[in-house]
Amino acid sequence: MQDDSQNDPPRSVPHDIFAHKADSFRRRAEDIERRGLQHLERGLLMSAVEALREAIEIYEGLRDTSRAESAEQYMALAMYEQGEVEEAVQIWEDLIARGWDRPTTLNFLVRHYEELGDAQAVERIFQQLERSKRDGSGFFSDFEGVERPASASLERRDSATLLVADNDPAVRNVLGKILEYSGYNVITAEDGEAALAAIFQGAPDLVFLDIYMPRLSGLDVLYRMRAEGINTPVIVISGRPHATMVQDSKVLGARFAAKPLNFEKITEMVTDLLSELRR
Repeated sequence: MQDDSQNDPPRSVPHDIFAHKADSFRRRAEDIERRGLQHLERGLLMSAVEALREAIEIYEGLRDTSRAESAEQYMALAMYEQGEVEEAVQIWEDLIARGWDRPTTLNFLVRHYEELGDAQAVERIFQQLERSKRDGSGFFSDFEGVERPASASLERRDSATLLVADNDPAVRNVLGKILEYSGYNVITAEDGEAALAAIFQGAPDLVFLDIYMPRLSGLDVLYRMRAEGINTPVIVISGRPHATMVQDSKVLGARFAAKPLNFEKITEMVTDLLSELRR
């Protein structure tokens, strides 16, 4: 007798089981990426490269190209700073060839080629950034159609609203509580995309931006703000400030505070910046 069971259609695996596994892998990748960024910020370059490479492999397995490329950008920075210059530049150039146009990556390459005196390469990179900005593509298309926030008006509010965007939950929690204790409303974001969305949707009166954040760096967020005509005061914070990123942040009108944060100085800085808004 023929075994008809062999002709039966295979049972399908419930989608929620795969989704659960995918979510588990994603959380693992995010945790590893976060650890890699913390190591990069602390100058632990070799362990940063190892962690970020592992996160990239998981993101690629999940076909999350954007997260993989974001981690790749930072891995190249760690490699660059530990002397693997040619390999790092090749990674950045490969990212650009695939359409990656984050200002952080482009600025790294600009500084590199400026040091080499390669004016043609510098011009090529600037043209790509201007083309993306003009066409509303790539980096400038992510929030297309989102209404720009109105200018902050402290006179209409009981207290100012501050956004704390940092990859490290401990920094978000501690800085947030100190600012709340000082009488401010505080909202938080754990990565650059969430920070930019909060800026577009909530129009905070002042923004804290960590430099090393997933998806979008603090510099990416700051550049996008200024490109959109959002002149909200910004304080850039980092435990290991990269000279190029600090310089570019200041050019874009931000102040800088080094970690570990001096909270007395931070509150004074906030008071000064908000006072300038009221004038």
